[in-house]
Amino acid sequence: MEISFKQYLITEKVHASTYKEILNDNNFRIGFEFEYFDDNVNNHVEELLMDMETDEEDEDDGYNDYEDQRQVMNESGDFESIVLDSFDFDSFPFKNVTVYEEGYENWNIVPDESVELSRGGVEIVSPIMTLSEGLVSLEKVLNYIKNNGNTNDHTGLHVNLSYKKFNMDDLDIAKMMLFAEEGWIEKYFKGRMSDGTTTSVRRAMALNIRYFTDEKPADAFNKQTRQKFLNSIIPDTGEKFHGINTTNTFGKDGRVEFRYVGGADYEKKYETIKTGVLRFCYFMKLGTNPTYKKQEYDRKLAKFLDQYANDPNRLTTDKINSFQTSNRTMEVFMIDTISKDKYYKKRHLSEKPKVILQYSEDANGNEVLSKSINQKKFI
Repeated sequence: MEISFKQYLITEKVHASTYKEILNDNNFRIGFEFEYFDDNVNNHVEELLMDMETDEEDEDDGYNDYEDQRQVMNESGDFESIVLDSFDFDSFPFKNVTVYEEGYENWNIVPDESVELSRGGVEIVSPIMTLSEGLVSLEKVLNYIKNNGNTNDHTGLHVNLSYKKFNMDDLDIAKMMLFAEEGWIEKYFKGRMSDGTTTSVRRAMALNIRYFTDEKPADAFNKQTRQKFLNSIIPDTGEKFHGINTTNTFGKDGRVEFRYVGGADYEKKYETIKTGVLRFCYFMKLGTNPTYKKQEYDRKLAKFLDQYANDPNRLTTDKINSFQTSNRTMEVFMIDTISKDKYYKKRHLSEKPKVILQYSEDANGNEVLSKSINQKKFI
């Protein structure tokens, strides 16, 4: 089976009337995280770095010293003082701005590992807003970034959504992900999934299906097994780099983060991002309403499962039993060797893991079981 995430992408039309309903729905709550490189912060940082270089003796070539100083700055903990001394608060479109503080009552400027402080990198986190307030604020902040900074392939604009009067513990994540239009994302924010900046949730679901031990996918529709099955195939809620991040969905925060938007010059794409936000709201509407498009949901799920019914790499009960010893059951883990960070997904419980299945890509671009590794303890 071909490894490329592109085989899992779908593109569907969302009717204009659906967008209108979403815009008139006052239950949506939204927040943004803007990663970018600020010109004023960068200019100030360059001055500080020059001062650091002047104060030190040249013990090595200047280039290495300069890069070492950048690293020292990134790890120095001086973020707050540097931003307070350089950020153009007067030009920023909102006045309730804090630096490196907790909470979502104000606009907040914070550090982020994706954008180095030593190159002017900051993240602006918005307060929680209604959808209509959020769309107005989105345009204003994008214009600010356009006039005061820049973005690159690795900067992101993360959209956080919640739905008032709904218990997010009941959110149907699998439904959201099956309807996720990642084909649209790849078209307008090309490279976000292919370079590992964010990962395809539909691809992650497809990989997880391989580790569901029931050889008959249709059994997932049985009333006693459906929810168990859905819980088993959705991506790990502890993995934040999925395009739909549910790390903070359950419990106090009660929000879903959409990480698809970003890339070089995203600040120049307000209309496209606005459409993306409305699509994300549409996914939320699907996940919060059990009856909304239920028949279409069942069809999508059946079609998705049928693709893997005869998958030769599918992990079945017989294959698991073949890894057993006389006195203990070996535990099976999956290593996704395609993503940047090794991603381990536990599918069967026991005290200690014993067997790891490792998949890799062959010369023809197909994903194959490359080896099983005896392992006495968890990696």
